[in-house]
Amino acid sequence: MSVQSRFSSIVHSSLNKQWLHIFGCGAIGSNVAILLDKMGVTKFSLYDFDNVEQPNIGVSPFIPRDIGKVEMLKEKLDASAHVDCINEEVKEDTTLEFNKNSIAILAFDSMKARMLVAEKICEAKIKLLIDGRMGAELFQMYVIKNPTIKEYKKVWYSDEEGSEEPCTAKATPWCGTLTGSFISNAVSKIVSGHPCPRELFFHFPSMTMDWKT
Repeated sequence: MSVQSRFSSIVHSSLNKQWLHIFGCGAIGSNVAILLDKMGVTKFSLYDFDNVEQPNIGVSPFIPRDIGKVEMLKEKLDASAHVDCINEEVKEDTTLEFNKNSIAILAFDSMKARMLVAEKICEAKIKLLIDGRMGAELFQMYVIKNPTIKEYKKVWYSDEEGSEEPCTAKATPWCGTLTGSFISNAVSKIVSGHPCPRELFFHFPSMTMDWKT
């Protein structure tokens, strides 16, 4: 029996043809990878040059024995999946490989790093870019089909313009988990041709959500 048998009528089987590029494998990226793996994605490129540290464990699927974030995330995915681990910082001269089935998830903490990668993604003319942002107890998701840098700049802001929470109010376990769920659901909707919000905001303290189609 397939691991997808409980939701095979909900999640489109064409997910197994997608190539997921996840930039940042912390609270957001790790949850997205694990959920999409369960949903049937079989090819991943995971980008993160940080290590798992004690604070990461509280807001992600990692456990105390996990060190080396990208490599340990690979171990949590299906053994039959093809997983490339890129544990080097993406720089101006970094070459990224994409194909027609590529989907990119931006989950870096740094907005500067997001812009750098977004420029490479848009130049490659991939079909889908999802930018997930998490600060304290607010989640933001931006879904851009056939992304261009002009479109991405409309929803981007600099690190200086973003809010800076104290170190004890950066994230929560439920924030990371629900963030991964929203992004994975968005990927499934786009791949199956169903409507999906372009922008979505979830405020955890009030349990309220707003979105734009």
